[in-house]
Amino acid sequence: MAGAPVAGGSKPTKTMTYAERVRFREPITTDTEATATSDQFTVVRRKKNRKPKNKKQHLTSGTDSGTETRSKVKPDVLQKKAKAERLKKIEPPKTFTVGVGTSTVGDVKKTLWSDLLKKLDAPNIVSTRVMPKGDLQITPADKATYDALKRISSERTDVVQNTLRKPMVMIHDVDVTLTGEVLASTLAIQNSVLGLSSEEAIEGIEPSFKRGPPNKETVHWVCLVKPEVMSKIAGKKVFLGMSCCRITEYFDYNQCFKCLQYGHREKFCVSMFTACYHCAEKSHTGARSNITSVC
Repeated sequence: MAGAPVAGGSKPTKTMTYAERVRFREPITTDTEATATSDQFTVVRRKKNRKPKNKKQHLTSGTDSGTETRSKVKPDVLQKKAKAERLKKIEPPKTFTVGVGTSTVGDVKKTLWSDLLKKLDAPNIVSTRVMPKGDLQITPADKATYDALKRISSERTDVVQNTLRKPMVMIHDVDVTLTGEVLASTLAIQNSVLGLSSEEAIEGIEPSFKRGPPNKETVHWVCLVKPEVMSKIAGKKVFLGMSCCRITEYFDYNQCFKCLQYGHREKFCVSMFTACYHCAEKSHTGARSNITSVC
């Protein structure tokens, strides 16, 4: 019977629960530990089996020493940088704008084609598009046609080569009393950390228009900037007057609500059909659409 006295006058043995047997275990006695008694116990603590974090490390070779060093760079960051390098190598299409004026589009095409034949025997044109304002946009297919159109643009005033559009930034929460004439110079004077001189700021930052409600104390200025200035101010916080403003890259896309295409507004749309704003088909409008939206 548990707990009953044992013959010989010895004390009864104490029964231990399973939890006590797990927590306290008797040490293994060896020849050198002959003095150890049954009253000595060892505290056993369970260690958590934590799985090591599988962090991907990419090898980058040093430029000076030539040895390989490990740098923790995320794969998506490397993909974005590689994509940016590929896009830099792609040249944008070179186009020319031909003014129509009071003449018709057909007459302007005939005159331009005759001038091209005088400069080149077989000119190649990718596309001839009528712009919303009525002018013609010519895209050459090869370098020979491009050189011929460039020579024509130097002889005729109605043929102009289109230049690349400057990047745009938005300066948020600018004091309404700060005008566009002093915006660039004030930015350079109050923010010497950017490393931008007053001359560079005036030449590289061109205030275009304002955004935001006109009845507030602050407005958002949208400015055209040069690429070398863009890298210095984009994503930064600057001081302008008595306020701290943040600068972000600005994108302005026009979408037509008639044909749902980008690049123009409904006022200048030349499409003969109205696209449905539910399924984008041209056979009906959104009021008669029975199809669920697809985008």
